[in-house]
Amino acid sequence: MKRKGVCYDVGCVMGMNWRPKFDVKVVHLELEIIKNDLNCNAVRIVGLNMERLMIASEDALKQDWKFGSRHSCGIKVKRRRSSTLQRLL
Repeated sequence: MKRKGVCYDVGCVMGMNWRPKFDVKVVHLELEIIKNDLNCNAVRIVGLNMERLMIASEDALKQDWKFGSRHSCGIKVKRRRSSTLQRLL
């Protein structure tokens, strides 16, 4: 089965925090929309804040994200490096 997915950012600091309020209910709703309304079978969860990454990842797992014949979990979690560090590299 072909993967169809999106990148879900839990809030990255890029000079300012563009998602200052992190609401668990909003995260659940947005992941549900990605899965059911956009018909995605994969999601990459990214951000700087480890607690936010864990919350979003756990919610996605509870929503039973699956793809392929082996029913592997269609979730990839990645902690972004800070934008300052990226500029230095």
